[in-house]
Amino acid sequence: MGLCAERRCGCTFQVDDSGAVGITLNATGTGDSGDPYVVTVTTDLADLLGDNVDNSTLEVQGGKVEVKDAGVTMDKIAHEAWTDYDPQWGATSVNPAINDGVIEARYIDIGNTCHFSIHIVPGAGTSLGSGFYSLTLPHSPYGSNTSIVKPFYGNIFVSSTAANASIVLLVRQDSSSGYLFIADSTNARVDSTTPVALSTDTSINITGSFEF
Repeated sequence: MGLCAERRCGCTFQVDDSGAVGITLNATGTGDSGDPYVVTVTTDLADLLGDNVDNSTLEVQGGKVEVKDAGVTMDKIAHEAWTDYDPQWGATSVNPAINDGVIEARYIDIGNTCHFSIHIVPGAGTSLGSGFYSLTLPHSPYGSNTSIVKPFYGNIFVSSTAANASIVLLVRQDSSSGYLFIADSTNARVDSTTPVALSTDTSINITGSFEF
């Protein structure tokens, strides 16, 4: 079969009641011999989406492409697919201790991309430690150049006054841990009193995505 002489394509994306994903590429075309396409291709979708799918078969007949038994389900992007993790909340002198406060951190890996969120709410018995604060990601970002840092933005929110201070977590490529800075021109680091004094009505919130 030679190269395509004529081609018209359209793609549809479907999800059935079980959550399984189906992809159909509607195409018509002929080779230079005038024959319709009749091709079977086997591909490993795990290379694209990680270890959460099975080996799959793409069948192309008469210009119709179907993904057979892909094993790709919508729970990869649903709330239930997120995983809790325990970020290390540290400081340069004495580490904080959350005690009766709340640290809520979750992440999801889709292929080699990680999406995460971290929320910290001190309790009455939380020890705020001393020194500049650090937090850890679920994974180290991809790469080995220690001169490159990944910025993940967030805020410190004061619920009683609705005050909001923008912050950024800077993490080097070779580490899963990074320090918190105020996201302005001062380059000041975050501690128990900067940019606001932490208390039971404040929260530290960081979200982001990165390749690992």
